[in-house]
Formats: sequence, structure tokens, C-alpha cells
Amino acid sequence: MDARIDFDKFAKDQEYRLSIRDLNDRGGNNFAYRLTIRTVEPDFQAKFFPDIPRLTRAGHATVRCEVTRTGGFPGAVRVSLEGLPPGVYSEPLLLTAETPSTGLLVISAASDASMGSFPVRLNASSIINGKAITHLAEPVIPGQKPRKLRRGSRSTEDRAVNDAFLTVLDTPAFVLDLLSLSAEADQNQSATIQVRAQRMNGFTNDIELSAEGYSTDREPISKNFDIPSVTIKGEQSRGKLTLNAKSAAETGTRTIVIKGTAVVSGQTNVQYTQTIPLTINPIPFSLDSSLPRLSVTALPPGAKSAAGEAVFSIKAGRRAGFTGEITLSIEGLPEGIVASFDKIPANQDEAAVKITATGKAPVGKELSFTFLGTGMFKDRNYKYRTPAIKLSVTAPEETLTSANK
Repeated sequence: MDARIDFDKFAKDQEYRLSIRDLNDRGGNNFAYRLTIRTVEPDFQAKFFPDIPRLTRAGHATVRCEVTRTGGFPGAVRVSLEGLPPGVYSEPLLLTAETPSTGLLVISAASDASMGSFPVRLNASSIINGKAITHLAEPVIPGQKPRKLRRGSRSTEDRAVNDAFLTVLDTPAFVLDLLSLSAEADQNQSATIQVRAQRMNGFTNDIELSAEGYSTDREPISKNFDIPSVTIKGEQSRGKLTLNAKSAAETGTRTIVIKGTAVVSGQTNVQYTQTIPLTINPIPFSLDSSLPRLSVTALPPGAKSAAGEAVFSIKAGRRAGFTGEITLSIEGLPEGIVASFDKIPANQDEAAVKITATGKAPVGKELSFTFLGTGMFKDRNYKYRTPAIKLSVTAPEETLTSANK
């Protein structure tokens, strides 16, 4: 792709100088450049990977599509495949300014789809200034080997190719179907997706499930979710994948697919489901402790010392306009440890907590406990649990010995 610079902050009545140099500081009459300067117009470009997708009969394959907007273009872009052989179909993918600029286009094949290798093309279309605009998406090989630039810098640019080909293979050992229509989770909560594996010709090997999708640009969905892999055992046909949304997960809806991987005759076989919409809702508050680690002394009855207490606070991070009170409860506090605290009042961000150890406290062990906060927002109850707070309990004689020293 030709070098391109977008600049829209020119000062009035100022003189600017544009300098063009060869990457390796070479020059001469044989080094000619064509320079075009024009007003930036709203536009977009699209590219996709892989350039040689492989699909099986009765199965699904994915193509990663990316849209780059220029000139302040805010519109939605519709990408669709052309040239598909008989029995192969694909639903268009819509990429809007509110969703990640990268998405997965799913190609599906009927059980009697034509087999072979077929040239395909991907069109990207939108409306700009009231006119329908269609661009041919560029098939690329993602940058893997860094390209050395001047002064030691490196680049991992994609490499464009001229043509794209779809290969349709025979029926695989297994295919995957979605049993869930959608998935939804609040930040710091979980969503589940159920999948069914249809096994062919007595195939009984394990199938490992994982999720694929994008957050923003090329960042994988793992930026927003912790997704433990799940195995469908040889005697099973169903699996349930749990997606644990992180507390700072980006809100909104994006589409993902479930990927199944299995070993077939010594070779790795991969199958995909259709896309499923995944929504992350904002939780109105988060909680954290001002002190993640505490230490107290187990005092005998009647003894008084500041060493037997630990004072800290539970802090609330409020979001989405939430101003209500947050009720606190404590979980996992061992016998012999007494906690006193109150709720976090409306429009305030913290509550004081005092931990006191008695003679019955378990000495010499590192313990942990958490606080659970509950708040009502827009007629719905939300809950948020703090990270584990570590607590160590020492014997009184250890404290006295240390004080004497």
C-alpha cells in the first residue's frame, strides 16, 4: 500500500515543507515519487485473513475481516463473500463504529457441498454522503517476521496477496453446533455457552473447546474474558464453556465463535460454530480494600494492645451514574476474628473496617477473607466481591519479644 499521511491541523497563513526520503537514504534520477495532496474525504478500506480458508462439508470456517476508517468516516461497513461454490453459504458481517473494527465472517457448507478449490472475493460496502460505495477487500498474510526499518525500528506489516481461494474438503470427524442463542454477562460476572458435538463415523476422541473473537482492533476476546478451556470427552456429545468477564471488561456487544480442536489420525482437526452475540453490561460499582494484607495479634482475655487490631477501608468505584448505598457483608472470616463495619452510604466512596483478634484466633496461619457489596441500581440488585484480603495472626509472646528487642 502506498504511504499515506492524514493531517488536518494546518495553521492559517503558515508555510509547510514536505520532505520525502528513501528508506535507506538512497537517491538519484532513478528514485522518482508521485506525490498527491488533496482534501481528506470520508472513506474506508477492508482486508481479510486467511487468504486460503479451508472448509469441510457440514462444517464451518472463519475469516477474519478488518475495516480501517479514514477521513472521519463513521458509518457501518457490510462485508460479504462472492464466488462461493454450490452448497456453500455465508451470512454478511456488519462492522459498525460501535463494535470492534475486526470481526469474524463464518462460512458454512452443506453436507453435499461441491468439493475442490474455488477463487473467492470479499466485498466491503457502505453509504458515504448518500452514495453506495463498494471496495474490494484485500486478502493478506498477517505480519509475522518483523521488517527492519531505519534506525533499528521494526514493523510487522501484513503482506497483501493477489487472490484468495476457498478449499472445500470432505465430511470431518466431528462438527459443532450452538445450543445457546446468545450470551450476556455483567462486568466481573460469568456467561455460559452450550455446544453440541456431532461425531461422525464412530469418532470418540476428546474435543477441546475454546472461544475466539475480538475486543478492539486485533486484540483477542481474552482481553475482556478469562475463558478456561473445556473438554468434551469421547463418550460425551455436549460441552459448556464459561466466560468470566473481567471487572474492567469493555462493555457492548460483539460476536464470537466457539472453536473445537481434536486429534484425528494423528493430525489436528479444527471446527467452528456459527457466530454468537456476546454482550457485556457495565456493573454500577466495584470494590477494593485499602490494605490487601493485614496482620493482627491474638491477645489473651483482658489484654489490650493496638497490635490486636487492624483498621482499613473498603473503597467503592462508582460507574454509570450510580449513587446509591452499598450494603457490605464479610465472607470467610475465621473464628476468633471480629469485624466491625457499616455500609457505604449513598454518594460516598468508602466505609471504615476494624478487625480485632481474640484469644481464639488461629495463630500462625495465613488466612484470607472477602467483602461482598450489594447495591440496587435501576430496579436491579448488583453484587461485587473484593479481591481476597490476606490476614496473618501472630501469638502475643511474639509481639512482646519483638517489642523488648
